[in-house]
This record gives sequence, C-alpha cells and structure tokens, in this order.
Amino acid sequence: MQLRSVLSRRSGFIVWALFLVAGLCSFQNYGISWDEEAQRYAAQISYDYIRGRDNFLLQWDNRDYGVVFELLLLGLEKLLHLRQLSDIYLMRHLVTHLFFLGGAWCFYLLLRRIFQSNFLAVTGLLLLLLHPRIYADSFYNSKDLPFLSMYAICLYVFSRAFDSERLIVFWMIGVATGLLTDIRILGILFFVSVLFFLFGQVCFNIARRKSVRQKLLQLTVYVFSSCLTVYLFWPFLWMHPLDGLLHVWKSMSVFSRWDASVFFNGTFIHASQIPWYYLPVWIGITTPVFYLATGIGGIILVGISLLRKPFACFYDADYRLRLLALITCLGPVLAVIVLHSVVYDAWRQVFFIYPAFVLLSVWALSELILFTRNNRILKSAIVFAVLSPLAFTISSFPLSNVYFNVLAGTRPDEIRHRWEMDYWGLSFRQGLNYILDHGTSSHIIVRYRESPCAATYRIFFGQDRRLELQHVEETEQWIERESGDYFITNYRLFPNDFEQCKGNEIYSFRVANSRVCTIFKLR
Repeated sequence: MQLRSVLSRRSGFIVWALFLVAGLCSFQNYGISWDEEAQRYAAQISYDYIRGRDNFLLQWDNRDYGVVFELLLLGLEKLLHLRQLSDIYLMRHLVTHLFFLGGAWCFYLLLRRIFQSNFLAVTGLLLLLLHPRIYADSFYNSKDLPFLSMYAICLYVFSRAFDSERLIVFWMIGVATGLLTDIRILGILFFVSVLFFLFGQVCFNIARRKSVRQKLLQLTVYVFSSCLTVYLFWPFLWMHPLDGLLHVWKSMSVFSRWDASVFFNGTFIHASQIPWYYLPVWIGITTPVFYLATGIGGIILVGISLLRKPFACFYDADYRLRLLALITCLGPVLAVIVLHSVVYDAWRQVFFIYPAFVLLSVWALSELILFTRNNRILKSAIVFAVLSPLAFTISSFPLSNVYFNVLAGTRPDEIRHRWEMDYWGLSFRQGLNYILDHGTSSHIIVRYRESPCAATYRIFFGQDRRLELQHVEETEQWIERESGDYFITNYRLFPNDFEQCKGNEIYSFRVANSRVCTIFKLR
C-alpha cells in the first residue's frame, strides 16, 4: 500500500519522465519543416546585428519576428561547435521539444495548485502532451510551440504571483511576460490581461477603502520588468523601442506579406479572404473529439460561473484564473475574426490557446466527477478517452502532425481532397529514405515540386552521392521520363491526383486513410 501511495503521488512526474524518455528516443526521426531554415537565418541576422557586423536587420522584411528562442538555439549551436547541418537541426528539434516538456511540467504544477487533485493534474498534463498535432510540432516548430510552452509557464507564474503577492514574484511574471512577447508579439495580450487584473484590484481596494500601496508597487514592478525584458531580448527594438513595437503589432495583426491561398474544405481561398469560421473549423477537425467536447463544456461552465460572480476575479484566485483562461482561449480567435487577420496552415498560429483550453477542460471534468456517484468507473472512462489518441500517434509516427478526427471525413483520400495535410513537408524524409532503400541505381534522379524536399535533402542526405534532386514547376515537366527516375510529392496546395503519373505509383505514405506523400516511378 505504501508503494502504491508513493506511485500515486509521483504519477505526474512518472508520466512526464516517460514522455521525456520517448522524446529522447524519437527526436532524430522527424523531418525538416518548411520554415526551419528561415528561422535559423532570422537568428543569424539578429546575431550579426548584436555583434555589430551589419545593420541589415533594420531593413529586413521579416524584422518584426521575435527571435529570443531562435537566438537561444543559435547560441547553443555555436557553444556546442556544431558544423554538420544534420547535427544542427537535430539539436534544434531536441531543445524545442525539451522546452515544450518544461512548459508542460509548469502546467502540471499549475493544475495541481488549482484542483488539489493528482488525478485531475495528470489528466490535464496528458491532454496537453497527447494532442497529436501539438506533440509532433513540439520537435520542429520553433515558432508556435515555444510560444505555447512559454504561455503555459506564464499561466503558472501568474498563479504564483497573485497568490503570494511578493514583489519578487511579480518581477518573475514580468520577465516571463517579456520573454513571451519576445517570442511572438501576441504576448501583449497576456500583458494586457495581467494589467487588467492589477488595475481591477487597485479599484477594488479603493472601493473597499483599503490600502492600494502594495498593489501599485506590484503594478509598477510588473510593467517595468516586462518592458525591460522585451527591450533587452529583441534587438530590433534597441534603436527605436516604441516605434518598433508599434510597427511589429501593426504588421503582425494584418500580415499582408503572405500573398497566397489556403486549401479549406475542398476550395482554395486567398489567406486574406478566409471565412470567419476558418479557425473554429480547423480546431474542431484536428482536436480529438473527447478533448474538444470537454473543452467546450469547460468554456460554457466557466462562462456561466463568471456571469454569476462578475467581480469575483478581483479577490478570488480560482475565478481570476477562470477568467484568464477564458480570455486566453477565446480572445485570440475572436481577434482574428474581427481584425480579418491573415491565418494559414490550419490553426498552428493560435496553438498557444491550447493550455488554456485544457485548463477549461479540466474544470469541466472536475465538475463532472463532483456530481457523479461512481467515480471509479467515470475516472476509468476518462483515462481511456484521454489516452485514445496515443494509438494514432504511435501508428502514424513520425507524421502525427497530419491528425484529423472523424469530423474531417473517413473515406479514402477524402481528407486530402478537402483539407491541407502535410503543409510542413515533413514526409519527404520518409519518402527519400524509401527511394534510397529500394532504388537499385548508383545514380538516382528525383524530381520534386515543394521546397522542403530540397531542404530535407541538403540537411539529411547531402552526403549521399546516389541522390540527385531536380526541381520542377510546370505540370508537363513532372512526367518527363528521360529526365528523372522518380517524382515525389506531398500534395501541398495540389490535393488532386496526378493523372499524368497514373499507374506509376510505387508507394504512398498514408495517414487517416489519405495519401500524405507519394512516390511515382518515371522510368
């Protein structure tokens, strides 16, 4: 019984440690995503600016991207004296994933503080870690996943700050908020949320004729540490902090530079013309159904509780976190709808709302357990439902980024014909490996359309002299048999079948009953 009790108390750490071991064993298997080379290049430009080598950063089109996490990755690359491209990108994958696990651990601690239940805390941890798309992205997506991870850390420090009221903890939440904003400008939403609660407490104390000195000190410390951190770790802001921040906010709220179309429900739509329901639909079809149902239930229950006690968030820690979770979860989606912001590649740009969504899910589960007589059966059902996506993640490894639930469709290739699948281009690593393993020629020419194929080749296959890649643009070039041995595609922005290659398919990697990457034999 004593061993069982210890295991129960340590179950959160055991689950987290199992994911750590799984990540260490699997990080080498992921391919190269579309933006990884560009992200590393962004860090190099800021690094050259910091070193005083040139001022290209100040004129660069993408200067409005936060680079603090990318500078961390570049610093580790130089500290470890990595030279081989494969070593550099594998290190990036590992560190990005470890940072995600760090955020997940802070989130677990937050759940344990709120609910005082190890079962609910572990359930929330699993809900965060087992979302197939988010888990896969935690290895190679160094833009959206570090932002999600830092948001989870901010939620935890937020809870600690308002509970303890010590100035040093408000300094910590300020630093955390600054780093969050240094990763992506949307961190300002969290900054504004904290200001709202601090100002609310000041007004509440004034109304109750209580002293506001401590609250004003907390507000001052928070604002100062946040602004200082944002400035120190964002080189673009060093010369003109306010003008630079306004430029970044205006640019990222509209982001008109991405002049392309998205594939949505079988139709190509310009990214600036997406329907208002674009994000809700993508979230709905790519989140496990149980996760989705409990999250929506949590939104409804928490919304009702806040309507009943609209001012409780200024004096009750539980209600304060409920409101923050609701703002974090719904605010960015509503902002995209109202501002008509450019959004693409499913909902990855708002992945950061997911920890708050999970927090709301756990609130719903806690209420369900509270009003259920047979908790043992209910808890067993919850564990089964929470663990169910694990089967998909294992069976589709390392392509769980292409997860869809039953709402997206079930017929063969239905999903590919309606929704964008491998928009990151990760499947090319598996495709090129297959060609090398099954090709018998000493010189293999592979034709491709999508640029991640070339990046994957440079980073993981550049030393293999058997492979030669040829980029093609026009449809007629895909099947020029005298010019290549194979044609490989991941169907990015081309969901249709390649009729010119009909009958020449030699292998397809499939996920969710749809082709993700196909190899055609040309000669």
